[in-house]
Amino acid sequence: MAAGAAAGFIPYFLLSLIPQLAGAELEVLSWLSLLPLTLVPLGVASSLLEFRLWDLEDVLRQVLATGVAVILGGVAFALFNLWLTQVGFGLGQFRTVLAAAAGVALVGLAVPVRRALLAAIERLQYRERLAARQALATFAEQSVGISDPELLLRRLGELLSQALAVDQVVLYRIAAGQLIAAYPHDGFPTLEPSTLSGPFPTPGEAELKRLGIWHRFPMVRGERILGVAYLGRKEGAMPLTHAERRLVGALLAQAALALENSLLLADLYRQVEQHRLLEEYLERVFESAAAALLICDASGLVLRANQRAQALLAGEAGSIHGRRLGELVVLPESWPLLPERAAGVQVRIPGERERVGVLSVSTVELQPGQRDGRVVAMEDITQQLALEHKLAQQERMAALGRLAAGLAHEVNTPVTGIASYAQLLRELTPAHDPRASLVEKIEEQAFRVARIVTNLLELARPAGFERALVDLAAVAREEWLSVRSEAKRAGIQCLCRVPDTLPLRANRVQLELVVHNLLRNALQATPPGGQVEVEVWEENGTAVLEVRDTGPGIPEELRSAVFEPFVTTRAGQGGTGLGLAITQDIVRAHGGRIEVRPREPHGTVMHVELPREGEQHAHPHH
Repeated sequence: MAAGAAAGFIPYFLLSLIPQLAGAELEVLSWLSLLPLTLVPLGVASSLLEFRLWDLEDVLRQVLATGVAVILGGVAFALFNLWLTQVGFGLGQFRTVLAAAAGVALVGLAVPVRRALLAAIERLQYRERLAARQALATFAEQSVGISDPELLLRRLGELLSQALAVDQVVLYRIAAGQLIAAYPHDGFPTLEPSTLSGPFPTPGEAELKRLGIWHRFPMVRGERILGVAYLGRKEGAMPLTHAERRLVGALLAQAALALENSLLLADLYRQVEQHRLLEEYLERVFESAAAALLICDASGLVLRANQRAQALLAGEAGSIHGRRLGELVVLPESWPLLPERAAGVQVRIPGERERVGVLSVSTVELQPGQRDGRVVAMEDITQQLALEHKLAQQERMAALGRLAAGLAHEVNTPVTGIASYAQLLRELTPAHDPRASLVEKIEEQAFRVARIVTNLLELARPAGFERALVDLAAVAREEWLSVRSEAKRAGIQCLCRVPDTLPLRANRVQLELVVHNLLRNALQATPPGGQVEVEVWEENGTAVLEVRDTGPGIPEELRSAVFEPFVTTRAGQGGTGLGLAITQDIVRAHGGRIEVRPREPHGTVMHVELPREGEQHAHPHH
């Protein structure tokens, strides 16, 4: 436009205006100077074409629809007036009223007719793109249920590309404070939001301009930039028309709202998924924990329990959910309610085989702001206590071994001399001499001291021995026969129930000692008129030996310690407290086990199990 103005006005000034101001009359040049002035409107027209040519199709469409509507209205009005002229002679002034009413009606119909003509022209002009252009107007309704921002922008990009027939559509969305290309993903640079401050293209958008981008449409909600749409040119390298830019602007305003909702929904879904994964993780940790974990209320009602707690406290019997913790373990009497915090509390776990556990309590909020829940962690320390007991036993046995080694040398020598002199005195003392009984007691006590030292050495010595096939039934029968006469003299009924044979691999001498010690203890514990039984049988490949008596029984508090050295129920009656310790040592060395059980209504049962294959264990004290 500037070039046209310069090309038109400069010759006019030089050839006409200046000479006239100078007083010269150059009529021919004046007429010639008017010709370049035609370049001025041509420049203006060129500028209009340059900047508004892309609106030409829209203008033509509007002009065509309006013109056709006006022509149709005029033709209809003319035909109506012609009809009135021919048939309306008798109407008088009423004919004028009808003509005016017809004009008003036609004017009113012009708007819908023009709109219908515009729609018909658009259908003819856009053909297959018309549906996509119409879909732009309903995009907001379509995007309501889309929660994925990537899917939303992909659909928007496809719709813009189809409806506007532009060569490029690039959609960005905000992520981590930057604008990243969401449709398409590749080949476009990441932008800073500040890039959008200024007319397109800013320096940061130079690469997009080079790639053929022509229009920029930010997607903004309030002051927050959610994304931006970059569009190229239409077919024939034509930019978008003003009407199309208004359409895209209105569409992207709706898209910004939909994008904001989808970003919020995506963030919400992400948080929900993270919460779900965290719950699953915590559930797996809770269920797979090595310790027994229970969630209870303050009264001890079990609300949740993991697999270990179920196995420890209920086994296969059933669920512990809904039961009281005090029904499952023996809690301290000072706990009417579970404390808010406790650690290392030792409790008993009742059952077929009573166990010991250690319990800790911490607080959890079942209801927000209320310290009404308890997390109970429990571990079964039965084996640990048994190992500690065994370690302490080993330490005692080691000390006992050192003591026995010293006693064997320091005590046996004088005791042997005492026993020898006592035997000599007994031989020299007549039987009717009152001192004979004293000499016999001296001799008996000397042998008792020697027996104690021998038992100590046996108890402290590693139980290594040769094994062979031994008939346990025969051994029990022989030991029963050896004590039967003594039992008869004491007025005790001694019974023997053994099979014909029950072979197992064992050391015969050690096995005889086991049966002898058990029978001897039973006889010593049984009063006159009582009964002692020895029974042998096989059970699931295991040889079982039981010795039962009808004595006063062993107090419950002594049952767990009766196999300890020097623990005896016959204190002051000649008992050394070493017989059962040696017996247990031999049984364990054979891979078996021994336990003491009460007998109803009174008495004791010594129960021994020995593997028939003769599994050999290391000495339990070494």
